[in-house]
Amino acid sequence: MTQIKFFFYHKLKNIDLLRKIDPLCDYQNGHILAQELDDITGRLIPGNSEFISGVMVTFNKPMDTILKEINNMISIVAIEDKSRYSLSTVLVNTPDRGVTEAYIIY
Repeated sequence: MTQIKFFFYHKLKNIDLLRKIDPLCDYQNGHILAQELDDITGRLIPGNSEFISGVMVTFNKPMDTILKEINNMISIVAIEDKSRYSLSTVLVNTPDRGVTEAYIIY
């Protein structure tokens, strides 16, 4: 099965919630570069001037299943006044695996 990597930050890096998506997921702490992260609202602006810590998770499920589960998770930890999210890829630096490409939702 295909392994799909995601990077989560702010309220979405809760491992207990992520294990509800895939109990057998693998996770590792990591960081990315971004322009800015508002610590209160969780809003992230893509860029390359600030390190953002989070967790990189490898899921063993199809992308459509992962996205449905993430959508349910987002409704639990909703970011104030945000109804649309973007999906893109980022480079995640992890201690054991070095730099790896992963999806991010912001």
